[in-house]
Amino acid sequence: MGWEILKRILLAVPTLLGTTLVTFLVLQAAPGDPARLAAGVPQAGVDSARVEARIRAFMGLDRPPARRYLDWVARAATLDFGPALDGEPVKDKILRALPATLILGVASFLVGLLVAVPLGTFMAHKAGGFLDRLFTNLLLLPYSTPSWLAGLVLILLLGGVLPFQGWRSEGWESLPFLQAILDVARHSLLILLAVVLPGLAHDALFVRRAVLEELGKGYVQAARALGLPERRVLWGHAFRNALIPVLTLVGVSLPGILAGSVILEQLFSWPGIGRLFFQALQGRDYPVIMAVTTLSAFLVVAGNLLADALCVLADPRLRRG
Repeated sequence: MGWEILKRILLAVPTLLGTTLVTFLVLQAAPGDPARLAAGVPQAGVDSARVEARIRAFMGLDRPPARRYLDWVARAATLDFGPALDGEPVKDKILRALPATLILGVASFLVGLLVAVPLGTFMAHKAGGFLDRLFTNLLLLPYSTPSWLAGLVLILLLGGVLPFQGWRSEGWESLPFLQAILDVARHSLLILLAVVLPGLAHDALFVRRAVLEELGKGYVQAARALGLPERRVLWGHAFRNALIPVLTLVGVSLPGILAGSVILEQLFSWPGIGRLFFQALQGRDYPVIMAVTTLSAFLVVAGNLLADALCVLADPRLRRG
């Protein structure tokens, strides 16, 4: 299994390179001149052509595309993504946006996991009963609702009670520790609900389906026939064997922790990586777009590797494969 993981890691390299190459080619094919866009509206007495030429040289647009791409890959291998359009290092922009995205991503991931797994397992155990039908019907609404639409509804309903712009108040740094934590929590509540509710519904129904499939198998009936306690049958046998798809779900959810939600972060003025990416798209900030795309691709690959490793830990029989 160690060789299999190593092989997957080696295969991840061309995947990441392919992602960066496609992103680079798409940016090259996009209409418009980023140097002209960065230069802004021409002003009287200013040599616009010279300004654009300087910006083009600063961005490296005066070099052949192949040379620019290879230079970028060489720098990115050392986590140097170069300067953004405003001159600030791209790495600094990402690091500044990272705390807000981590707060949102980790909180939504943990809340969804801690609620979805027991709820889905409970629904599978009560399949066909009143509570199962009740929870299933209740979950169908958030399951079919996009997170951005959930965010709009929450703003309309609770926007007058809870803050929904930014992730902290002005003067947050001067607040006592407990008040500072509560301030961030109040600002985070609406966007957290917008992220959690659709994801929670999806994960709970996913766990229900996985556990229900195991409950219908013969070994579960045999365990019940032997007189084992129902709790042990449910958690020690059915849920344990349903762990493989559940752990796969956990692994593929990893990119969402850091990649952020582009539309939601823009909607709530949440200063995370998703909003940084949106602003970079608007401003044609190529270095930021390339860096965030590469980070997202890396997290997808890392999430798949994590899912494989967790599945092996949960079921040692996979090591023989």
